[in-house]
Amino acid sequence: MNIVLFISIIFIGITLSVTNEQGSLCELSKGTPITVNKVLGTYSTANECAQACKSKKSCLIWHFDRKSDECRIVKLKINDDKQGVFGFSLCNTTIQPSTLPGLESLLDEVKNISRAIAGLEEQNQDLGNELKTLIVTGLCSGYFDSNTGTCYTYKVFTGVNRNWTDSRSQCQAAGGDLADIRSTNEWESVKEVLSESYSTAFLGGSDAQEEGNWVWTDGSPVTFSDWETGRPLNDTYYNCMVASYYYSWRWVDDPCDTYYSDTLCKIPELSLQN
Repeated sequence: MNIVLFISIIFIGITLSVTNEQGSLCELSKGTPITVNKVLGTYSTANECAQACKSKKSCLIWHFDRKSDECRIVKLKINDDKQGVFGFSLCNTTIQPSTLPGLESLLDEVKNISRAIAGLEEQNQDLGNELKTLIVTGLCSGYFDSNTGTCYTYKVFTGVNRNWTDSRSQCQAAGGDLADIRSTNEWESVKEVLSESYSTAFLGGSDAQEEGNWVWTDGSPVTFSDWETGRPLNDTYYNCMVASYYYSWRWVDDPCDTYYSDTLCKIPELSLQN
């Protein structure tokens, strides 16, 4: 619970306790009042503690400990004293709790403080996110995706002929998946990796589930593409996406059971969520 809201609940709890049961608390009484601190019990919420205080005619103040769920109350005890007379300064039989002097302005101030605290918390969160972004981008040795807040490394496994399914299994074993390309900047980064010495590799796109509906391995649609002219062929047998040196690294569709010696994997390295 917000500390300011908690304070306001305490104030309201005190006010209602004093003005409740006006017939017994708000009339002048004889005797000498003393206060006794007492543990009333354990409750789930501060509101339950307040209600427990309200049910006790002699309860003046309640306090709820959120760590122990312990509800303590300050009770009024009257020592019989013929010389003493006491009363409550807030008591007035013509004033209702909702119209107590200064209560409305106090609650307005509490709301203003609560809004100010919420604004500071939001600013702190924004600053924290910016700091994490700077840290991740500074440590990122591969490609940083600002949309997901993740740094990716592209790794090519070579020397073993694999089809699309085998290539994906290799990437998953390495902690990633076949590469999905989400933007021009990312594709330029990937081409730099591929152009080092590799020839042809599967990407993570496929329309095996529905012809012409190309999706990445996570099921999201292919919104960025760099297809070779005339591709894809829209052939039900050519369902897997390939990037090839022989097409100047433009994309083509090939049968998924074709075997290539290079496997391109996209592996998350760092993330703002961690």
